[in-house]
Amino acid sequence: MSANLGSGERQRDIAPGVMVRVLSACLSQDAGFLNLERGDFLEVEEVPHESLWAKGKKQGTRTESGWFPIGNVEVCPSPMQIMRPGNGYLSPTSPTQVSRGFGGQSVPLYAPYGQQQILFPPARNNTQSEMGQGDIFAEPLPQQPADDGLTYATTNQQNQARSRSPASISIECVCGKILSGSHARGNFTRHLKSEGCTTSGLERTRHHCTATGCDKNYARSDGLGQHMRNKHPELVQAMTEGKANWAF
Repeated sequence: MSANLGSGERQRDIAPGVMVRVLSACLSQDAGFLNLERGDFLEVEEVPHESLWAKGKKQGTRTESGWFPIGNVEVCPSPMQIMRPGNGYLSPTSPTQVSRGFGGQSVPLYAPYGQQQILFPPARNNTQSEMGQGDIFAEPLPQQPADDGLTYATTNQQNQARSRSPASISIECVCGKILSGSHARGNFTRHLKSEGCTTSGLERTRHHCTATGCDKNYARSDGLGQHMRNKHPELVQAMTEGKANWAF
């Protein structure tokens, strides 16, 4: 039935337990499965001595076994055996097709199990043109969300920095006076010397008017300045023109 029907090499290779693939369509010798299509796989069950026929079972069907001509088949593992390594079969060592990998390397579509090589794209050279190189670059990874612990730590550090800023400084005197703001420390020192602080042992500072015949004095310098502008404007004018050696 086939030009290879009497091939001694093929006849020796086909033995019970061997998987064979149909090369050309053929008919069964008995009432088993009556037709075999090219590409079908069969498991050999029996090969009579010096017979050109073998008994087998078609894979993937429930059809009972039947006899088929050896000349129409070749020894080849079935897809199920290729996918299940460890049963004595390997995928074909000679690839039937070749694919182009990264950088133009030839990559076999089929290789022996356990010997597959994973090819990565070549390192990108910054001097290469962005277009026309033919190489493939990976998509940039999406930015990962910040870790909750890191976010909490960063927020805590920012809060601490704000608490140390001059605008958030607050000082409370033992007399109950609270001074805050960027000038809290300087104001606190002046407060201790003022009459407003009833618990400080420091000498009180008084600001006296130097106008002739005026005995006014103030605990704060701005109070004295307001008095001078209201009651002694001539002295303020002289001070502005540099004719008086006095300041408040």
